[in-house]
Amino acid sequence: MEELLGLLGGKWVFEGLYEKGKLITASNTGTMVMLGSHHLTARWAPDFTLPLIFFAAAALALLAIVLAARRLGSTPSYSQDSQTRRGRPRAARRNACSKILGT
Repeated sequence: MEELLGLLGGKWVFEGLYEKGKLITASNTGTMVMLGSHHLTARWAPDFTLPLIFFAAAALALLAIVLAARRLGSTPSYSQDSQTRRGRPRAARRNACSKILGT
């Protein structure tokens, strides 16, 4: 198999030898004794198992990255006007400092 699918592990699989649409043998090895003229056709089928696994793994990895990015981006942010780093209102922090300093 050529191109991208071949690079990712796609291959052709032997299905069998056919004569007039009828399966003669599915074996890819062996011998045949011919006592007359025959017209045999070899059939091959594509096997996309490895490329499908690759694309499924890539899609799952992309999904994990997108979900992780969303989760990291959705952390709550507090405006500086209403709350401090510790989540206490600014006025409460000011009052606590005034009590400590005695002002």
